[in-house]
Amino acid sequence: MDITKRSGNIVIVGAWNPAIINPPWLSKEIFEVPEDVDEPVKLELSTNPLDPPKLTIRDVAFIGKRDLLVLSPSNFTEANFKSVEDKARIILDKLPHTPITAFGQNFEFFGETATVDDTDVFDFEDNIHELLGLIDYSLESTNISKTLRFENHVLNFTRILSGSSLTVKFNFHYEVTSAIDAKNQLENSILTNFGLAKSVITNLGADLDSDGE
Repeated sequence: MDITKRSGNIVIVGAWNPAIINPPWLSKEIFEVPEDVDEPVKLELSTNPLDPPKLTIRDVAFIGKRDLLVLSPSNFTEANFKSVEDKARIILDKLPHTPITAFGQNFEFFGETATVDDTDVFDFEDNIHELLGLIDYSLESTNISKTLRFENHVLNFTRILSGSSLTVKFNFHYEVTSAIDAKNQLENSILTNFGLAKSVITNLGADLDSDGE
């Protein structure tokens, strides 16, 4: 499978004050930009008027909601993911009293044309059409998910076959008790998980160098 699209982020779940996640605060507190320097900020509005804008400063994008904070890298590289982790830990350090309950690291890979080897795992029979009493239907997609528990986190691993396209998702989920606990558990974790995700994708026979982004 040739990878034509891939994405990733860190999602921090808690009781956030979205008003804090604004360009002046991010520039000064997170990127340490002097007050007399204008730091370029890219602002992207959602098609949903209820959603907050996405703010991109340098190599990190931020979306702040009441129940979660999302940080995404500008490029799918180790350096960019490490930068995202560093900025997330700074925010948690600056806002230690924010109630935080969990965080996740997500990596997603998409290929438009899956090979026979890619789809072997989906080659199984079930009787869902009999259970539902269906005669005339078409299969839109098939999902295979597994949850693996490690010492301090869970990996939710999902493969989705839709027509000839294949999506592979990794969600590394961590339960935490506070912002400081999240900051500590985040440290040096994203590159380990990113490396594991890339290893799985490579072992599935995908060409990571074929990314279309």
